[in-house]
Amino acid sequence: LQTDSTDLLGGYKPLEMRHVARGVYDKFVDLFVSSFSRSQNAQFLKFVLGAYEKSEWKKLAQCFLKAATMGESKMRELSKKGKDSINIDAWADFRLTAERFERQRVASESGLAFLFTEGALVDAIRTGKWVLLDEINLASSETLERLCGLLDDSQGSITLTEKGDAEAVCRHPDFRLFAAMNPATDAGKKDLPGSIRSRFTEIYVDELVDPVQLRSVSARYLDGAITTSGVPLEHSESVMSSVDLYLRCRLLSEQMLVDGGGQKPRYTTRTLCRALIAGRNLIVQQRFAPQRAILEGFELAFEGSLDLPSRTIIRKEFN
Repeated sequence: LQTDSTDLLGGYKPLEMRHVARGVYDKFVDLFVSSFSRSQNAQFLKFVLGAYEKSEWKKLAQCFLKAATMGESKMRELSKKGKDSINIDAWADFRLTAERFERQRVASESGLAFLFTEGALVDAIRTGKWVLLDEINLASSETLERLCGLLDDSQGSITLTEKGDAEAVCRHPDFRLFAAMNPATDAGKKDLPGSIRSRFTEIYVDELVDPVQLRSVSARYLDGAITTSGVPLEHSESVMSSVDLYLRCRLLSEQMLVDGGGQKPRYTTRTLCRALIAGRNLIVQQRFAPQRAILEGFELAFEGSLDLPSRTIIRKEFN
């Protein structure tokens, strides 16, 4: 499934009042209990909670507006007495939130209300989360264009023009953006535009061909499916034979194997992992012997794309 700019940045979706009310209610509770006594206002808080749980949005909106009036009034009184009124701006902001909630409630009753819902990337920018964009070279041109401003420098961000914002989203200093892609030589892949690629710090990871590293990978996929008597799994016969068979298949693919389209098949670590996953499933679910399960997994992963003569050649390796 390809992610588009709407998934990352956000877009307008039909308004669900419970989803909106939850955010406003949480904000109300936090602000109210920091300004008023919880015990002295227990009945009011219980009434507000009841309105929320029963989806009585009109009553809930009235409660929010009443609380905003109470909060602003108390903060002004404290200010006149020279006492600390740290929540005065918070209550003014909550009044705007309560008024917006009331407008949304009225609009939702007409059945034509939509709400802009921010996407995962925007949330990460605001809160300082780390984001990995996998297979970034397969993203649409529209999505890649929206990332340009974010990658300009350490302060770069994006502006939600769809929402009508004129200012960029405030970027948290802990936010980080990572991306991964396979080389464009793979089937169905395309290269990443230079204008985007140049904005990243690029680290190239070559294909795994070292037997020691491949055994470590294979052991992770077969962990829990194969038992060994005091021998590390990566040194077991099943893992070592799997890696040796994979390397022989890679060599054959360069020398003599041909797929259904008349091209050399491309075997990568992903092909090996698919074979091991299939083998693991056969061991765990079908109770196959490890050696037989792994060989059948290899047949599924490595034979499928080959023409008939090449299948005959590779089956000799499996026997």
